[in-house]
Amino acid sequence: MADTVNGDHDRRVDGDWSLLWNQPARELTPFFGTGLVMWTFLSQVLTDCTSIFVAHSNFYRNQKMSFSVSIYAVIYKNVPILAHSLIIVVVLIIAFDVPVNRYQLHIIPALVVTWVMMVWV
Repeated sequence: MADTVNGDHDRRVDGDWSLLWNQPARELTPFFGTGLVMWTFLSQVLTDCTSIFVAHSNFYRNQKMSFSVSIYAVIYKNVPILAHSLIIVVVLIIAFDVPVNRYQLHIIPALVVTWVMMVWV
């Protein structure tokens, strides 16, 4: 039953991948954690967007409302969750002494472009 706990599963996957690719777990863990946080955000937004129009259908029947408002609501709901999850990324970077250079700071404009594309498309 301990396998169903998310943290145990993530540590085991991280350990398996470090053995599979012959990489030290100390080097792989921050990138695995960052990827997991970003994947969770993107998958949650996409999952919510598939059912948002059905969930908000009563708004469209009773009043004139733009469809984009529902998409904005999904993004507005998930961005604070991402912000709290990014604290985990910062802790991983500090705990595992990941050197931060200008290439890794490209994540900031990448997040901005991702949010713009979510709203635009």
